[in-house]
This record gives sequence, structure tokens and C-alpha cells, in this order.
Amino acid sequence: MSFPLVILTLVFFAIASGILMRLAVRARAGAVGLSDPLRLRSFALDSSEAACQKGHEAAWLLLLAGSLVMDFHFIGLLLAAFFMGSEGPSFARVLALTGVIMAIALTLVARAAADSAAKDSTR
Repeated sequence: MSFPLVILTLVFFAIASGILMRLAVRARAGAVGLSDPLRLRSFALDSSEAACQKGHEAAWLLLLAGSLVMDFHFIGLLLAAFFMGSEGPSFARVLALTGVIMAIALTLVARAAADSAAKDSTR
């Protein structure tokens, strides 16, 4: 894995972790509303302010887990890229790929949980 790609992936993990952590903390506090630019989006979540807050409150733990996964991938990629020697690049590729897949997967699962809770709150 080339050095610029490692740096780009590290930046991605840092930004993704920060966004997910911010959203998790705000969701836990019930402070995510329809006007929040970094909120989860779906038809059920967009139906009302109460549905949006209820959905995000249901998904906060998954958002926190996504942030922590990004942190661990960040640390692992940093260690692999700079301290593993000749085996580092191949391990860094695996960490980068699994990190991106996990970020997408956990965000989709969090959105599904939020969507389900928002639908339940509108019934």
C-alpha cells in the first residue's frame, strides 16, 4: 500500500470516527433533529421531529460502535503501515478494506434501527 493511500485512509478513518462519535453523542442526548446536517436519513426519520429524535436515540449505540471500529482500524493501520516492516503493506490493505466495509455496514444497520424505531413511534 503506497504511503499517500495510507495517509488518505487514515484521514478517512479519523473523519468517519469523528462524525459517527458526534452523531452518537448527540443522538444519546436526544439532540438530533431534522435540521442536523449529519443525521441519518430515511423516509420514516424525515416524517417528523419526534420520529427523527426517537430513531436516532435507538441507533446511538450502533453509531458509537461504528466510531470505535473506525478508531481501532485507524490504530491498526497506523501500526501496520509504520512498524510491521515487509508484511505491513499487505496487512494495511486488509485493514483499510475491512475498515471501509465496516463503516458502511454499521452505518446501514444504524439507519435500519433508527428507521424501525421511527416507524414504531409514528404508529
